[in-house]
Amino acid sequence: MGLIQSILNALRFNRRNWKAVLLSIVAATLFWFFNALNKTHSANITFPLQFEYDEEKYIPVSLLPDRIRINATGVGWELFWKSSGLKGTPLIIPLERPTEIKKIVGSSLSPLFSTQLEGLQINYVLTDTLYLDLDVRGHKKVALQLDSADRLIARGYIRSGATVIEPDTVVVSGPAKLLAALPSAIDLMVPETKLRSSLKETIEVPLPHPALTVSPPLVNVFVPVEEALEQAVPIQVVIRDIPAGYKPVIDVEKVTCYFQVPASFADTLSFRGVEATISLKDVPRGTHKILPTLSKLPPYIRLVRTDTLLVKF
Repeated sequence: MGLIQSILNALRFNRRNWKAVLLSIVAATLFWFFNALNKTHSANITFPLQFEYDEEKYIPVSLLPDRIRINATGVGWELFWKSSGLKGTPLIIPLERPTEIKKIVGSSLSPLFSTQLEGLQINYVLTDTLYLDLDVRGHKKVALQLDSADRLIARGYIRSGATVIEPDTVVVSGPAKLLAALPSAIDLMVPETKLRSSLKETIEVPLPHPALTVSPPLVNVFVPVEEALEQAVPIQVVIRDIPAGYKPVIDVEKVTCYFQVPASFADTLSFRGVEATISLKDVPRGTHKILPTLSKLPPYIRLVRTDTLLVKF
């Protein structure tokens, strides 16, 4: 009973000696820690990884592996510094033919890394396989366009001039196989829709893959927009492809067409020379209702509707 009481008394908290007890514990811990670091151990360590290749000629299609895990044996101090990341010199893998190498088996890297890790003995590489995808670096000039600009405009408004993109071409750089898959023109994405006034924006050029870069990355876009006015205009009817020996008859010489026009054009717009064409090619003899095709229309107007024509022949 006396022995147990003596142990309890030794462990009992004493406000007068707590600092001495704490310092003793810290000192013992440090002694054990430093003593352990002077011995040989084995440990799993993650190292930064770097690939050496001609970066002016080749480019990764996807991100290259940047870490590799290794089991190594060495003095505790060396293992401690390596695993802490304080001595983060990357392990280097040279690539002589970057486009031909798609994967590297981890177990094949031990001899290469052994020459780069002074003070450590590599037991084995824990990372199973490194997957690579590199391609020849290339450049391609690509046009820019604003696909269906009229769809951006609110009802009752109309485009009153040409869409301007400055510059209208860019240079895209990146892996050759990604450049080959690019279309001849890139569609710009406009953040605004249902426009009721002219658009003037600086827009980022969209790219389909993160490995691609573009110069310049930003372009200026201008879309002139005005209020639309509706006009009813009589248009001369012209019949084409008349079968030999037939004389067609139509119910009118002019057909009324309804257009939306920019407000600033309304008083000066001319429809002289516009034709409403009817083609009788492959049309059987008889009476037919035919919708004419308009040609030679002035720019920046929108056909709303037109009447069908009754043709007999």
